[in-house]
Amino acid sequence: MGLPRLGVLLALSVPALLPACIPVVTHTPRVDPGLTVGVVAGYATDPVLDGEIHTGQSTVTPVVGPNSVYARLGWTTQNSSAPFPFSLGVSHPITLPFFAFHPEVDAYAQLSPVASRWFAAGAGVLVSPSYTTPYAQFGRDLDEGVSVYTTQSVAFFRGGDRAPDATIWMPAAAAKFSDYSVFLQAGVGRERLPADSTRAVRFLMVGASVETRNPRTRRR
Repeated sequence: MGLPRLGVLLALSVPALLPACIPVVTHTPRVDPGLTVGVVAGYATDPVLDGEIHTGQSTVTPVVGPNSVYARLGWTTQNSSAPFPFSLGVSHPITLPFFAFHPEVDAYAQLSPVASRWFAAGAGVLVSPSYTTPYAQFGRDLDEGVSVYTTQSVAFFRGGDRAPDATIWMPAAAAKFSDYSVFLQAGVGRERLPADSTRAVRFLMVGASVETRNPRTRRR
């Protein structure tokens, strides 16, 4: 897959004018060695939080679906001495007119046996200045380049200029077809308000990603 396909998804994602990102894991449970770059776009139901949130004198924008570019490096037992396959990635939100939001770091370790070609599982964490999201993944390969998997994550939003103060459980199901992925993600949690009160947070989101990898590191 070449860069023009990334450009197509980027062109589709930019007009959404998304002010912030729901944390989304952009990889399968199996670590791919080498460099991967891609674009992810998601569309949620009504904003995660209804209306604006007022904290003191500042107005906090509700969190909605992600549009971001990402890059990830993977190391496996075949290209490193690491005891477990490991990947480290970074993503950055895209908005118009290209405001600079906080990047997100993704650290992940595959904990299932590398020799197993039909099942993979692991755990990781997404970290940005706005939230910390530990997660676990498991799934299986159906065919060459085709896999299905689930991601179970909990996002701890710390609040601030562009994020609520909330805790949200976010289960997701996804399918990967070579360089394309599609996912469905839900969110259920509570937003913490002043005066020790809370309110429910609920959303449903669909999304897709397109990525390209170094051809020399493609899975065989």
